[in-house]
Amino acid sequence: MKKILLFTAATMAALVSCSKTQVQDLNEPQEISFRAITSVQTKAEHPAATLDQSVAMGVAAYFTGGEEYFAQTKFVHKRENAWGGETVQFWPQTGTLDFYMYAPFDQNIKVSKDKVTSEANLVESTTDLLYGYVLKQGRTQRYIRTILKHAGARVCFTGKKTGDADIKITSIQLSKFPDKGTVVIEPTTNKVTWSAQTITGDVTFTPTNGVTLTANTTRIQDKTGSEGILVIPHTLTNDTKIMVKYSIGGKDVPTPAIFELTGTTWEAGKNYTYNLNFTTDEILFEPAVDKWEFDAAKDLNPVI
Repeated sequence: MKKILLFTAATMAALVSCSKTQVQDLNEPQEISFRAITSVQTKAEHPAATLDQSVAMGVAAYFTGGEEYFAQTKFVHKRENAWGGETVQFWPQTGTLDFYMYAPFDQNIKVSKDKVTSEANLVESTTDLLYGYVLKQGRTQRYIRTILKHAGARVCFTGKKTGDADIKITSIQLSKFPDKGTVVIEPTTNKVTWSAQTITGDVTFTPTNGVTLTANTTRIQDKTGSEGILVIPHTLTNDTKIMVKYSIGGKDVPTPAIFELTGTTWEAGKNYTYNLNFTTDEILFEPAVDKWEFDAAKDLNPVI
């Protein structure tokens, strides 16, 4: 018996439409890529930032609860907000992966399972060392969103004055604090341990053309537009000071204002803001004229 298949025009159109649909082959290799942002902030004036495109990451991957999938690999910016392996890394066909990472990439820093370490190599405080992790991530065609946290600390400054004098801050110097150290990070617990800290000198923060203070709090930036100084987390000693050079009425004051930092601990991932408050009192005198000291009267006789 012959079977006759009848198709309406609408059915034919549907078939044509379906024939143009492209089906993704799930066995096709998919590159592993990340979208990295720095730590999410809670205040709107300090939003999270996308990792600078010039910064590479060091990434290691492990099968969840199992063996290594790939050792430390350099991931670089490739397109839009995506970072991929300099040597391309592809997803396994099955299973989920745990990723551990840091930035900026440095051959002297090693990343492995839940550990980032500089070993015996000193990390400069000027390096904004970041770290992060992603657990139980399955294969995806999308970028893996990862949040990188700061392993160091940052010190920022604001200033204001009380009084009528024209005060301008010309430089801020941090004295006697460690600017290098070794570090061990356990990403999943956010445990950051700095040690072998060294003090090699002072760090100067120089505002562009100086900052003129007002009665309102003014945020101070340096010549590069940075709002602070990156520092090694540690407990401050009595020797740690902020020394501020300034001028009054356009004339430089030769002796800096000194602000002591005692008993403070700078912790990893925290931003510390110090308000530099200047009280300007006019120099006034209350002159009093001392009494005369009377000498004994002397007799004078005319000379004839």
